[in-house]
Amino acid sequence: MPGDWPAMAMDPLTYWATAVDASTADRDSMWQAARRDDVEWQLALLQSLPDYHRYDPESARRRLKAVLERNPYGEVAALAQVRLADLASRKACQSQVAELQRRLSDVIAIERRLDDNGR
Repeated sequence: MPGDWPAMAMDPLTYWATAVDASTADRDSMWQAARRDDVEWQLALLQSLPDYHRYDPESARRRLKAVLERNPYGEVAALAQVRLADLASRKACQSQVAELQRRLSDVIAIERRLDDNGR
């Protein structure tokens, strides 16, 4: 993929598949092209990729919601809805992990107190 590739020429699903499989350098080229062409949905998709250094789930969420508000139909909207659902799922999972870590810390603290009292 050349550094100045035609981001607008791809349909949304092809763009997404390309972004998912792209190297960091290629994603950076995609980012620059999307910024240059002011294609908000492409920027949002790139920001929604957790293994990309520009990953920003909150910004991606805002952008994806804005895309849906402007045009709630079509391939871009469907892809935006899927990405929003995935971001929500990831956020819920992270919250559950944090809660489980907190509970585990509580159990460890109780065990330590019991060990200290038993000596």
